Amino acid sequence: MSLLHQGVGGGKAWLQARKAIRKGWRQALENLKSVLETGRDLRLLRRPVLGVSGLDELTPEQASLLGLPVQAGLRLHGVLEGQGAQLAGLQKDDILVKIAGRKVAGLNDLQSVLQQHEAGDKVKVWFYRRGEKQSVKLVLSSRPLPEIPETADELSDQMRETYDALEDELNEALAGISEEEADLRSSPGEWTVKETLAHLIAAERDAHAWIARFLDGHEVELWFPTPHVSRLAATVKTFSTLEALRDELRRNQEETVALLAGLPPEFVARKRSYWRLGLGLLNLPAHFRDHVQYLGAMLKKGRQPYPLAEDAASQTGSFLDVEVGSTN
Repeated sequence: MSLLHQGVGGGKAWLQARKAIRKGWRQALENLKSVLETGRDLRLLRRPVLGVSGLDELTPEQASLLGLPVQAGLRLHGVLEGQGAQLAGLQKDDILVKIAGRKVAGLNDLQSVLQQHEAGDKVKVWFYRRGEKQSVKLVLSSRPLPEIPETADELSDQMRETYDALEDELNEALAGISEEEADLRSSPGEWTVKETLAHLIAAERDAHAWIARFLDGHEVELWFPTPHVSRLAATVKTFSTLEALRDELRRNQEETVALLAGLPPEFVARKRSYWRLGLGLLNLPAHFRDHVQYLGAMLKKGRQPYPLAEDAASQTGSFLDVEVGSTN
Protein backbone atom coordinates (compact mmCIF):
# COMPACT_ATOMS: atom_id res chain seq x y z
CA MET A 1 0.00 0.00 0.00
CA SER A 2 1.23 3.51 -0.75
CA LEU A 3 -0.02 6.97 0.18
CA LEU A 4 0.16 9.91 -2.17
CA HIS A 5 -0.05 13.62 -1.35
CA GLN A 6 -2.15 15.44 -3.90
CA GLY A 7 -2.15 19.12 -4.69
CA VAL A 8 1.51 19.67 -3.82
CA GLY A 9 3.22 21.74 -6.45
CA GLY A 10 6.82 22.00 -7.55
CA GLY A 11 9.33 24.81 -7.63
CA LYS A 12 10.57 27.12 -4.87
CA ALA A 13 7.05 28.18 -3.84
CA TRP A 14 6.35 24.66 -2.57
CA LEU A 15 9.80 23.88 -1.19
CA GLN A 16 8.94 24.54 2.48
CA ALA A 17 5.68 22.61 2.21
CA ARG A 18 7.46 19.57 0.77
CA LYS A 19 10.09 19.73 3.53
CA ALA A 20 7.38 19.95 6.19
CA ILE A 21 5.55 16.94 4.73
CA ARG A 22 8.74 14.84 4.67
CA LYS A 23 9.61 15.90 8.23
CA GLY A 24 6.09 15.09 9.43
CA TRP A 25 6.19 11.59 7.97
CA ARG A 26 9.67 10.93 9.31
CA GLN A 27 8.66 11.95 12.83
CA ALA A 28 5.36 10.07 12.68
CA LEU A 29 6.97 6.82 11.57
CA GLU A 30 9.75 7.18 14.13
CA ASN A 31 7.18 7.68 16.85
CA LEU A 32 5.06 4.75 15.64
CA LYS A 33 8.09 2.48 15.87
CA SER A 34 8.85 3.70 19.40
CA VAL A 35 5.25 3.25 20.57
CA LEU A 36 4.96 -0.26 19.15
CA GLU A 37 8.31 -1.44 20.50
CA THR A 38 8.53 0.33 23.86
CA GLY A 39 5.28 2.22 24.45
CA ARG A 40 7.19 5.53 24.72
CA ASP A 41 5.42 8.38 22.95
CA LEU A 42 8.16 10.56 21.47
CA ARG A 43 5.74 13.46 20.99
CA LEU A 44 5.43 13.68 24.76
CA LEU A 45 9.06 12.92 25.48
CA ARG A 46 10.27 15.72 23.22
CA ARG A 47 7.77 18.35 24.33
CA PRO A 48 9.54 20.95 26.51
CA VAL A 49 8.30 22.20 29.87
CA LEU A 50 8.43 25.45 31.82
CA GLY A 51 9.67 23.65 34.91
CA VAL A 52 6.79 24.24 37.33
CA SER A 53 5.17 21.88 39.83
CA GLY A 54 1.63 22.63 38.75
CA LEU A 55 -0.72 25.22 37.27
CA ASP A 56 -4.27 26.37 37.95
CA GLU A 57 -6.49 28.19 35.49
CA LEU A 58 -7.35 31.62 36.87
CA THR A 59 -11.07 32.33 37.21
CA PRO A 60 -12.62 35.79 36.66
CA GLU A 61 -13.60 35.82 40.35
CA GLN A 62 -10.01 35.21 41.45
CA ALA A 63 -8.74 37.84 39.00
CA SER A 64 -11.14 40.35 40.53
CA LEU A 65 -10.01 39.49 44.07
CA LEU A 66 -6.38 39.95 43.04
CA GLY A 67 -7.14 43.26 41.30
CA LEU A 68 -5.83 42.06 37.94
CA PRO A 69 -6.76 43.80 34.66
CA VAL A 70 -7.08 40.39 32.97
CA GLN A 71 -9.76 37.73 33.41
CA ALA A 72 -7.71 34.63 32.56
CA GLY A 73 -4.25 33.18 33.01
CA LEU A 74 -2.34 30.39 34.75
CA ARG A 75 -1.33 30.54 38.43
CA LEU A 76 1.93 28.79 39.36
CA HIS A 77 1.86 26.28 42.23
CA GLY A 78 5.63 26.46 42.44
CA VAL A 79 8.85 26.13 40.42
CA LEU A 80 11.18 23.15 40.13
CA GLU A 81 14.80 23.34 41.22
CA GLY A 82 17.25 24.04 38.40
CA GLN A 83 14.63 24.25 35.64
CA GLY A 84 13.62 27.06 33.31
CA ALA A 85 10.96 28.75 35.45
CA GLN A 86 13.17 28.97 38.53
CA LEU A 87 16.24 30.10 36.57
CA ALA A 88 14.14 32.84 34.93
CA GLY A 89 12.99 34.08 38.35
CA LEU A 90 9.35 32.98 38.29
CA GLN A 91 7.76 32.36 41.69
CA LYS A 92 4.83 30.60 43.32
CA ASP A 93 1.50 32.40 42.66
CA ASP A 94 2.77 34.30 39.61
CA ILE A 95 -0.02 34.55 37.01
CA LEU A 96 1.18 33.71 33.48
CA VAL A 97 -0.75 35.53 30.75
CA LYS A 98 1.39 35.28 27.61
CA ILE A 99 4.20 33.05 26.36
CA ALA A 100 6.14 33.50 23.12
CA GLY A 101 3.71 36.19 22.04
CA ARG A 102 0.61 34.02 22.55
CA LYS A 103 -2.00 34.45 25.27
CA VAL A 104 -2.30 31.53 27.70
CA ALA A 105 -5.81 31.78 29.11
CA GLY A 106 -5.87 28.07 29.95
CA LEU A 107 -3.88 24.85 30.07
CA ASN A 108 -4.78 23.93 26.48
CA ASP A 109 -3.22 27.21 25.34
CA LEU A 110 -0.01 26.33 27.16
CA GLN A 111 0.08 22.90 25.54
CA SER A 112 -0.33 24.50 22.09
CA VAL A 113 2.57 26.86 22.74
CA LEU A 114 4.87 24.12 24.03
CA GLN A 115 4.11 21.89 21.05
CA GLN A 116 5.64 24.55 18.80
CA HIS A 117 8.95 24.56 20.65
CA GLU A 118 11.80 22.31 21.74
CA ALA A 119 13.85 22.11 24.93
CA GLY A 120 16.50 24.82 24.91
CA ASP A 121 14.34 27.36 23.05
CA LYS A 122 14.21 30.78 24.70
CA VAL A 123 10.75 32.35 24.99
CA LYS A 124 9.46 35.56 26.50
CA VAL A 125 6.96 35.15 29.35
CA TRP A 126 4.57 37.86 30.54
CA PHE A 127 3.10 37.48 34.03
CA TYR A 128 1.55 39.34 36.95
CA ARG A 129 3.12 39.34 40.41
CA ARG A 130 1.17 41.06 43.19
CA GLY A 131 -0.81 42.95 40.56
CA GLU A 132 2.22 44.21 38.62
CA LYS A 133 2.80 43.04 35.04
CA GLN A 134 6.34 41.84 34.33
CA SER A 135 8.21 39.85 31.68
CA VAL A 136 11.25 37.58 31.60
CA LYS A 137 13.16 35.47 29.09
CA LEU A 138 12.83 31.77 29.93
CA VAL A 139 14.76 28.82 28.50
CA LEU A 140 12.43 25.84 28.09
CA SER A 141 13.57 22.73 29.93
CA SER A 142 13.71 19.11 28.88
CA ARG A 143 10.92 16.98 30.25
CA PRO A 144 12.40 14.89 33.11
CA LEU A 145 10.39 11.71 32.74
CA PRO A 146 10.71 8.68 35.02
CA GLU A 147 11.55 5.23 33.74
CA ILE A 148 8.39 3.13 33.69
CA PRO A 149 8.84 -0.38 35.20
CA GLU A 150 8.15 -3.19 32.76
CA THR A 151 5.63 -5.09 34.89
CA ALA A 152 2.56 -4.16 36.92
CA ASP A 153 4.11 -5.67 40.07
CA GLU A 154 7.24 -3.54 39.66
CA LEU A 155 5.14 -0.42 39.12
CA SER A 156 3.08 -1.23 42.20
CA ASP A 157 6.20 -1.78 44.31
CA GLN A 158 7.72 1.49 43.11
CA MET A 159 4.58 3.42 44.01
CA ARG A 160 4.58 1.85 47.47
CA GLU A 161 8.19 2.93 48.03
CA THR A 162 7.31 6.42 46.79
CA TYR A 163 4.37 6.69 49.17
CA ASP A 164 6.60 5.59 52.07
CA ALA A 165 9.06 8.37 51.25
CA LEU A 166 6.26 10.92 50.93
CA GLU A 167 4.88 9.90 54.32
CA ASP A 168 8.28 10.64 55.87
CA GLU A 169 8.21 14.12 54.31
CA LEU A 170 4.69 14.70 55.62
CA ASN A 171 5.74 13.54 59.11
CA GLU A 172 8.53 16.10 59.11
CA ALA A 173 6.24 18.92 57.92
CA LEU A 174 3.59 18.17 60.57
CA ALA A 175 5.90 17.36 63.49
CA GLY A 176 4.47 18.67 66.74
CA ILE A 177 1.31 20.19 65.28
CA SER A 178 -1.81 20.13 67.45
CA GLU A 179 -5.42 19.51 66.44
CA GLU A 180 -6.20 23.18 67.10
CA GLU A 181 -3.32 24.36 64.88
CA ALA A 182 -4.46 22.03 62.10
CA ASP A 183 -7.78 23.91 61.99
CA LEU A 184 -6.23 27.37 61.52
CA ARG A 185 -5.28 29.10 58.27
CA SER A 186 -2.59 31.67 57.48
CA SER A 187 -4.99 34.04 55.67
CA PRO A 188 -8.63 34.16 54.57
CA GLY A 189 -9.31 31.66 51.81
CA GLU A 190 -6.15 29.60 52.42
CA TRP A 191 -6.55 25.91 53.24
CA THR A 192 -5.96 24.61 56.75
CA VAL A 193 -3.72 21.61 57.31
CA LYS A 194 -6.81 19.38 57.50
CA GLU A 195 -8.26 20.84 54.29
CA THR A 196 -4.94 20.28 52.51
CA LEU A 197 -4.98 16.64 53.61
CA ALA A 198 -8.58 16.43 52.36
CA HIS A 199 -7.39 17.74 48.98
CA LEU A 200 -4.66 15.06 48.80
CA ILE A 201 -7.26 12.41 49.65
CA ALA A 202 -9.52 13.72 46.87
CA ALA A 203 -6.63 13.66 44.39
CA GLU A 204 -5.88 10.03 45.25
CA ARG A 205 -9.54 9.07 44.83
CA ASP A 206 -9.65 10.90 41.50
CA ALA A 207 -6.56 8.93 40.43
CA HIS A 208 -8.51 5.72 41.09
CA ALA A 209 -11.28 6.91 38.78
CA TRP A 210 -8.69 7.90 36.17
CA ILE A 211 -7.09 4.43 36.29
CA ALA A 212 -10.53 2.83 35.84
CA ARG A 213 -11.21 5.02 32.80
CA PHE A 214 -7.82 4.13 31.35
CA LEU A 215 -8.56 0.43 31.73
CA ASP A 216 -11.85 0.99 29.88
CA GLY A 217 -9.99 2.56 26.96
CA HIS A 218 -10.61 6.23 27.77
CA GLU A 219 -7.03 7.50 27.68
CA VAL A 220 -7.50 11.05 28.89
CA GLU A 221 -5.00 13.36 30.58
CA LEU A 222 -4.55 12.92 34.32
CA TRP A 223 -6.64 15.81 35.60
CA PHE A 224 -6.99 16.81 39.23
CA PRO A 225 -9.80 19.31 39.74
CA THR A 226 -9.23 21.17 42.98
CA PRO A 227 -12.13 20.11 45.22
CA HIS A 228 -14.91 22.59 45.83
CA VAL A 229 -15.14 23.89 49.39
CA SER A 230 -18.06 21.54 50.06
CA ARG A 231 -15.97 18.50 49.15
CA LEU A 232 -13.13 19.57 51.41
CA ALA A 233 -15.55 20.29 54.23
CA ALA A 234 -17.27 16.92 53.86
CA THR A 235 -13.98 15.02 54.09
CA VAL A 236 -12.79 17.02 57.10
CA LYS A 237 -16.16 16.51 58.82
CA THR A 238 -16.08 12.75 58.18
CA PHE A 239 -12.42 12.29 59.22
CA SER A 240 -12.26 15.06 61.78
CA THR A 241 -8.89 14.44 63.40
CA LEU A 242 -5.40 14.68 61.98
CA GLU A 243 -4.86 10.99 62.66
CA ALA A 244 -8.06 9.99 60.89
CA LEU A 245 -7.32 12.15 57.85
CA ARG A 246 -3.80 10.79 57.54
CA ASP A 247 -5.08 7.22 57.91
CA GLU A 248 -7.61 7.86 55.13
CA LEU A 249 -4.90 9.32 52.89
CA ARG A 250 -2.71 6.27 53.47
CA ARG A 251 -5.66 3.91 52.87
CA ASN A 252 -6.30 5.56 49.49
CA GLN A 253 -2.63 5.28 48.62
CA GLU A 254 -2.74 1.58 49.47
CA GLU A 255 -5.73 1.26 47.14
CA THR A 256 -3.70 2.88 44.35
CA VAL A 257 -0.92 0.34 44.95
CA ALA A 258 -3.45 -2.53 44.86
CA LEU A 259 -5.01 -1.23 41.63
CA LEU A 260 -1.60 -1.24 39.96
CA ALA A 261 -0.72 -4.71 41.23
CA GLY A 262 -3.98 -5.96 39.70
CA LEU A 263 -3.59 -4.45 36.24
CA PRO A 264 -4.80 -7.01 33.67
CA PRO A 265 -1.99 -8.63 31.64
CA GLU A 266 -3.71 -7.67 28.39
CA PHE A 267 -3.59 -4.00 29.45
CA VAL A 268 0.11 -4.16 30.34
CA ALA A 269 0.71 -5.75 26.93
CA ARG A 270 -0.68 -2.58 25.31
CA LYS A 271 2.68 -0.88 25.71
CA ARG A 272 1.66 2.68 24.96
CA SER A 273 -1.39 2.58 27.24
CA TYR A 274 0.60 1.05 30.09
CA TRP A 275 3.45 3.54 29.60
CA ARG A 276 1.08 6.53 29.67
CA LEU A 277 -0.64 5.27 32.81
CA GLY A 278 2.67 4.66 34.56
CA LEU A 279 3.95 8.08 33.52
CA GLY A 280 0.92 9.83 35.01
CA LEU A 281 1.13 7.97 38.31
CA LEU A 282 4.88 8.30 38.79
CA ASN A 283 4.47 12.06 38.43
CA LEU A 284 2.06 12.14 41.39
CA PRO A 285 4.81 12.87 43.97
CA ALA A 286 5.38 16.34 42.46
CA HIS A 287 1.78 17.26 43.29
CA PHE A 288 2.06 15.79 46.80
CA ARG A 289 5.38 17.53 47.54
CA ASP A 290 4.01 20.83 46.29
CA HIS A 291 1.34 20.71 49.00
CA VAL A 292 3.70 19.43 51.70
CA GLN A 293 6.02 22.38 51.01
CA TYR A 294 2.99 24.66 51.23
CA LEU A 295 2.12 23.14 54.61
CA GLY A 296 5.65 23.67 55.86
CA ALA A 297 5.60 27.33 54.82
CA MET A 298 2.11 27.88 56.22
CA LEU A 299 2.99 26.44 59.63
CA LYS A 300 5.73 29.04 60.00
CA LYS A 301 3.21 31.87 59.71
CA GLY A 302 0.85 33.18 62.33
CA ARG A 303 -2.56 31.61 61.70
CA GLN A 304 -6.13 32.45 62.63
CA PRO A 305 -9.53 30.70 62.48
CA TYR A 306 -10.50 32.52 59.26
CA PRO A 307 -13.46 31.08 57.31
CA LEU A 308 -12.70 29.35 54.03
CA ALA A 309 -13.87 31.58 51.19
CA GLU A 310 -15.74 29.62 48.54
CA ASP A 311 -14.17 31.55 45.65
CA ALA A 312 -10.67 30.78 46.89
CA ALA A 313 -11.44 27.07 47.25
CA SER A 314 -13.07 26.63 43.86
CA GLN A 315 -10.02 26.35 41.65
CA THR A 316 -10.37 24.81 38.21
CA GLY A 317 -7.63 22.23 38.68
CA SER A 318 -4.42 21.25 36.93
CA PHE A 319 -3.12 18.77 34.38
CA LEU A 320 -0.37 16.45 35.50
CA ASP A 321 0.77 15.86 31.92
CA VAL A 322 1.30 19.53 31.05
CA GLU A 323 4.34 19.74 33.26
CA VAL A 324 6.22 17.33 35.43
CA GLY A 325 3.84 17.33 38.21
CA SER A 326 0.79 18.73 37.47
CA THR A 327 -0.95 17.42 35.27
CA ASN A 328 3.76 20.12 33.45
